[in-house]
Amino acid sequence: MRHAVDRLSALIGLGLSDAEAGVFLALLDHGSLPAGLVAKASRLPRNRAYETLESLHGKGLIEILPGRVRQFRARPVSEFLDTRIEECAETIRELQGRRPFAEAVFVPAQTQEADSGGSTSRILLGRRAVAREIDRLLGSAKERVVAAASAGGSERLLLRLAAAAERDPSLAFEVVLPHAAATAGLERLPAALASGLCLAEATLSCEVLVVDDAHVLVNHPVPDDAHARLGRDFAFYARDPSLARDQRLLLECLRLARGIQAAGVCRPADNAEPNSPAREETMRRETKREGASLV
Repeated sequence: MRHAVDRLSALIGLGLSDAEAGVFLALLDHGSLPAGLVAKASRLPRNRAYETLESLHGKGLIEILPGRVRQFRARPVSEFLDTRIEECAETIRELQGRRPFAEAVFVPAQTQEADSGGSTSRILLGRRAVAREIDRLLGSAKERVVAAASAGGSERLLLRLAAAAERDPSLAFEVVLPHAAATAGLERLPAALASGLCLAEATLSCEVLVVDDAHVLVNHPVPDDAHARLGRDFAFYARDPSLARDQRLLLECLRLARGIQAAGVCRPADNAEPNSPAREETMRRETKREGASLV
């Protein structure tokens, strides 16, 4: 079959099985086909191809053409997507209705202890789990978001930060990215995010997110690439104000030592050269102030 892997992945992401996606793409590429040729084009056993064609017909993705030899043809995905969207909306409504009961009844013991006022922490495995946690943290942000990313994860993190900035323009952002992230897309970022963006000489091997000086997430991306969902990431989350402030202080030191604004203006000292007395004095003053706040 002559189709790219990204089209196959896109169909699977819409809810089709591997076999359904392969058969649908075969029909897209070849037009109308009888079941035997569908099986050959999609590299499926004939009985499996028949089952898959029946499934796709039930989902409204293919149609059966009349004739002596029954043939099948792909249909536009719009009706299928409309149905999927309605099904998802119905599922969301059901979950929202069940949420109060579920949250009240199914509470782990350690969560009950953490809600009493102490800190809480947990380990997150897999990029999907980490992405959900990042979305949750950014969705709950009320005042400040501090973040840093590796070269491979910069694009992935920026997309989520940009969505948070558009959702709540009042949020203050302090974001440190490696120089490798300096792409043409930075000028399209929301103003609140762009104003707090710095490019650093150092290359980070992890992603750090600090929200409202209370929540911190440190993620090791595996592999370190821009893919939004596929990865075996390993992350640590903690709701701990002391740890969150410490992480913010470390990122602030990195920004002060080597950071420049994305617009190309030196910071924090106006046009100060790296390692100049003015820059070093500013760094010492900022570090001392932040350190005092931790005591």
